[in-house]
Amino acid sequence: CSVKELLTLPDQCEGLATPTVSSVSWIHDGKSLAVGATDGTVQIWDVEKGRKLRTMIATLGSRVSSLSW
Repeated sequence: CSVKELLTLPDQCEGLATPTVSSVSWIHDGKSLAVGATDGTVQIWDVEKGRKLRTMIATLGSRVSSLSW
């Protein structure tokens, strides 16, 4: 087994509290991961390639408390 850091959240977003990971969800094929944060963002990652595919903003400042594919 090995561990690879996939992402680092920014220190602070426009005067809001420092975001932290609040939810994660694997896609069914196990190749992509969605990461929700306390700042309202959701990042979709290609885990095999180690790169971010996109960032979506739910509502800035709102916590992403759950994710589902």
